[in-house]
This record gives sequence, structure tokens and C-alpha cells, in this order.
Amino acid sequence: MLSRSDRETIDAFKAFTIAHPKLVEADREIRAFVHEPAGTGVLLVAGPTGVGKTTLLNRVVATLTEELETTPVPGANGASLSKPVAFATPPGTGGSFSWTDWLIAANEALGHPSPREVVHLPDDPRRPIKHSGTRTIGDLKRPFVAAAVDIQPGAIAVDEAHHLTLVGTGQRLLSQLEMIKSLADATGRPFLLFGTYDLLVLRNLSGQLGRRCMDLNFSRYHIADPIEWGQFRSALFTFAKQLPIDEDLLLANAEWVYGRSAGCIGTLKQWLTRALVDALDDGAREIGRIHLERKALSVAALTAIANEMAIGELQFQETREEVADLEILLGITVRAMPPKARPRRPQRPGRRSPVRDRIDDAA
Repeated sequence: MLSRSDRETIDAFKAFTIAHPKLVEADREIRAFVHEPAGTGVLLVAGPTGVGKTTLLNRVVATLTEELETTPVPGANGASLSKPVAFATPPGTGGSFSWTDWLIAANEALGHPSPREVVHLPDDPRRPIKHSGTRTIGDLKRPFVAAAVDIQPGAIAVDEAHHLTLVGTGQRLLSQLEMIKSLADATGRPFLLFGTYDLLVLRNLSGQLGRRCMDLNFSRYHIADPIEWGQFRSALFTFAKQLPIDEDLLLANAEWVYGRSAGCIGTLKQWLTRALVDALDDGAREIGRIHLERKALSVAALTAIANEMAIGELQFQETREEVADLEILLGITVRAMPPKARPRRPQRPGRRSPVRDRIDDAA
């Protein structure tokens, strides 16, 4: 059992957040989108697990709330926009996404819990009271749209939005983003979807949806980039200042720490929190190398994370071949066709093809 002071130390570190450069830049870009979506309506914020997407969402909500309180912005109904609302996408039952659960969570976030059940009182008091459920998507969508139009939140931020993809493939995937787009149109408010790189499967399902969506890569820090490597080390130093740990232990082993956190600030903080708990449980005065080693993620887990990051980051890269294909489709350039071979005249049977015979000098 940890003492009260130990628990307070742990809680203080868990509540501590760093305004590191990638977080600040992503916050700025998201707020710029909210202030002027320019007809898009939906922003997909994708990043690897452990990069700090929930921390980013909370920061965006806080900064937008502060801006709207300082400088009121008129909404569609004439009243000023209210603070953004945020909720997490339920994982669904049995690993399958449910719009019913999603809309219930959305209504609750707006402060208008959806009625789960309607009571019908009979005209004749001798008859039993009838109960009917209101769990159809239409019954839940209408109060959500009405509440959002009435409240006019600055934005609607949805965490764990990659759960939207848990519906299989094809037409059902297409209908997921169609639903979000229809909600954005009906409410007149921008939607911010935060999720892993799995979320990106929704963005290019059709040209219509692709035009109405923007995306943002909230990525890890890259050790091969000198600037990003310096920023990661700076974040490491800032965390060390908040912990009972020798700063040199982290900075002198920065590459090892980077590898065991996959360059993600969220994963790094969770690891340091586990090491802090382990050290306090041992009765140690500070976190040592043994505590870091015991509480680091396994190589197998980190390998899986690294593979997912590599695949996800590739989806944001545009190759020369893709640009060339686009220009050909639009008629900007013409694909070079290979020259046609000259047809050979057929030879009559028994007649040689014309060739130059070699004449021997001796002859």
C-alpha cells in the first residue's frame, strides 16, 4: 500500500502535461480549421497509439473555450457559440460499432441525455402501463441535432474515432463517414475526429467525402530529424524535472528511452509513471535504471507499434508516381506511349528474307 504522500506524488505527475512543439502546432492547426472549415466540416486527426491524442483533444477544447469566452462568436441562431463538447466513441458490443451507443454518448455530452424508454399511460387506469424503447438511430439522431443547433458548440470533438471503422469494409464503411457528414451539415458545427491511423481508411472512400474532409497527422518524434530529436530530448528533460530521478540517467540514455517509448510522448509519460510507482513501492528515494527496465514495454509490443506507425505515416506521403497519375487523369500531362513496331510483310513460302550475304576475301 502506498502512503498518502506517495499517492499525491503520483497524481501530481499524472496531471502534469507538457506543451511540447508537436502538441502546440497541432492545436494551432485544429483551431484554425474550427474557425474557418471552408466547407469541409470534418477533420480527421490521426496518429499512433500513445502519441497523446486525448491530451491534444483536451488542449483543443480548453483553448477554444478560452477563445470563445474572450471573443464571443455569433452562431447560426444568433446567439454566441458555446464551448466545444467532447466525448469518446464507445467500442461497441462484441467489437462491432453501434450508432445507437454513439448517439447516446453524443446526446449526453450535449447535456441532453436521450430517453432510453418512453412510458405510455393508458386512458383507462385499469390497463397496464406500456413501455417502449427509443433506441432506433432516428430517435436518437433527432434530439442530438436539435440540441447541437440550440446550443451551438464551438466544435464537436470525438475521441477514439477509429472505432467507427469496426463495421467491415465496402458500403458499410462508406456509410460511416456519410453519417458524420450529414450530422455536420445538419448541426452546422465542425466535427473533429481523433483516432489511430486506422481512421484514415474513411477519408478517400469517395470523391464527395474526400472533398468534405481534411486530415492532420499528429505524429511521433523522429530521431533521424535533428530538430525533432532535440525537441524529444527537451521533453525528456522537462519530465525529469517533475520526478525523483537523476536527470543524467534519462539524458545519457536518451536513445534507449526513445526506443522504449517509440518516440511518443504519451507512451513515455505512462512508462515514467509506472517506473515512479515501482520506485515508491520499493521504498527507493528516486527512480533507478532497474525501475525503468522493469516497467518498459516489451520489444514485441514496441515492434507492433513501430509497424503500425510506419504504415500509417506512409498514408500521408505523396509519391511522384501518384502525382504523375493524377496529372494524367486530369489531362495536365499525356502518358508517353511506346513506339509502335513496324509490321513485317509476310514472306511467301520458300523465299528467303532479304539479308546481306558475307563475301569471303579469298573468294
